[in-house]
Amino acid sequence: MIDLHAKRTCDMISDISKDKLICNPEKFVSKSCVKWVKSINKEQKLPKLDLLFFPIVRDKHWVLTCINLLWEQINYFDSIKRGDISQWFILSQNLVTNFTKVAVDAKIPIKDISKFQTCSPPQYPVQSNLFDCGFFSLRYIENWDGKNLQAFNEGDMPNYQKFVTHMMVSSHLAKVDHDQLQAN
Repeated sequence: MIDLHAKRTCDMISDISKDKLICNPEKFVSKSCVKWVKSINKEQKLPKLDLLFFPIVRDKHWVLTCINLLWEQINYFDSIKRGDISQWFILSQNLVTNFTKVAVDAKIPIKDISKFQTCSPPQYPVQSNLFDCGFFSLRYIENWDGKNLQAFNEGDMPNYQKFVTHMMVSSHLAKVDHDQLQAN
């Protein structure tokens, strides 16, 4: 039995090598990503994680793919719902196929992702504009526990954007000269 109240373990994979994973699987060169996946595994222990989040950005639009090791499924989030199969959905499928191959080639003892079904949570929030997709992707990451998506709505986005901006600027990782910033 899985305790959903326990802290979920997850990682957001956002590295330049991730772009290699979205190419057509017939053209994918696994060994070009093995070192990268091994370094992520060394730091994060991939088999022990419940959720692996992969934001995909293409043509100024963000979608999110989650390899859900907890429930053995692939969760796909596109904040602009489309009735047809979009290019982003195809990129998501490519990413999963290629990540599966590189995990095997890197000898990461992870579940057989190729057998996971792809599904999206029913009725997840979507945007009504053409510019909040990145913030929606961040909210999906924060609010998705692998089975349920904690409610949020588009009306929250202006405050959420301010919060994210504050977190980025005040982070110890930010190399910002606050005096120079205020002078401008």
